[in-house]
Amino acid sequence: MAIYLLSRIEAPDYDEYDAKVVIARTDKHARKLANQLVGDEGYIWEDPAQVECELIDHYGEPCVILESFNAG
Repeated sequence: MAIYLLSRIEAPDYDEYDAKVVIARTDKHARKLANQLVGDEGYIWEDPAQVECELIDHYGEPCVILESFNAG
């Protein structure tokens, strides 16, 4: 397992996530996990044109570690 940081390429608006940190097997798996809970941004987390996915480190079981949401 690995830790991934997913970050929006464009600035988020209100009621949208701007970043998520997840533990997953691969970057594709990380994007799929990130898409499970979304705000007004919609299901963009699997789209490389809208979201960067950076390998941080290797660790633990698959789960979401951090989701950063901008409430309006």
